[in-house]
Amino acid sequence: MRNPFAVLPSVLLTASLCTAIARADAKGDVLAAAQNFGAQKSVHATITTNGDTFSVDMVEPNKVRGTTSQGIQFVMIGSNTWVNMGGSWHAYPAGANSVKTQMALARGSEFQKSILSECRMSDNGMSTANGVPAHKYHVVCNASATDVWIANGLPVKMLDGGTTIVWSNFNGVTDIKPPM
Repeated sequence: MRNPFAVLPSVLLTASLCTAIARADAKGDVLAAAQNFGAQKSVHATITTNGDTFSVDMVEPNKVRGTTSQGIQFVMIGSNTWVNMGGSWHAYPAGANSVKTQMALARGSEFQKSILSECRMSDNGMSTANGVPAHKYHVVCNASATDVWIANGLPVKMLDGGTTIVWSNFNGVTDIKPPM
């Protein structure tokens, strides 16, 4: 059986890429938020994409736990994946790559260098993100445009095309253990 969550690391990488990094004014604010985000030990994210919603917890260095809007649960620790569909957990063979949290991806120096050279950012002023006052930034990398909301030095929302990510519960997510 094919692992239905094999695409999740790509979604997480895309989300991290969209927290874009740069310098000076808007770029400096977004860079600081990305660095602060990279320093977090855990975070909760609600990811809405392609008509589906994922509720995802991430714990450093390589643990992800989530639930889809259809009630499917998944746990990824390192290169191991477990999925609960229909009330029972199933383990999938360990993959070659270890899952990385969005925080780990935001810390990558090569990632930061590529974003610095490829992105333009503008300050769109104060706004709200899920009822929280936040500063909104518009980020353009190559042909991709993303809006990022930052509150208290951390990204709290990102809108990239049809994908929305809302981050919360910074450093407040409990540890993630194998379900079986």
